[in-house]
Amino acid sequence: MPRRDGRLLAGSTAEHAGFDKRVNQEGIDAIRSMALEIAPAIAALPMIDSWAGFRPRAKDNLPVLGSSAETAGLFYATGHYRNGILLAPITGQVLADEIVDGNAPANLEAFSPNRFGLNRI
Repeated sequence: MPRRDGRLLAGSTAEHAGFDKRVNQEGIDAIRSMALEIAPAIAALPMIDSWAGFRPRAKDNLPVLGSSAETAGLFYATGHYRNGILLAPITGQVLADEIVDGNAPANLEAFSPNRFGLNRI
């Protein structure tokens, strides 16, 4: 992804690394290889920076959305894993409707934080 300041962003990888946010050379090499396959002209560009972040995921691989049965006024919107940027608009709309109007779609129950018992996600 080209940036206005002339940088080029390339990514990403996914690993089950617990809470270890270190970037590893294997991931860098994989991303670079894919970027070069798409745009060989970038071969001479230097790598300036790298970073890692977490992608929250619930144990059943579904997002965790909705109100807490234990704590009044607490709402969850997490666990989207790699799809957070894609699901952010609908997640925001659905939770806003539930918070403001008390209207939650019936199919939101499948994503309830209460499905784990005592909100253990």
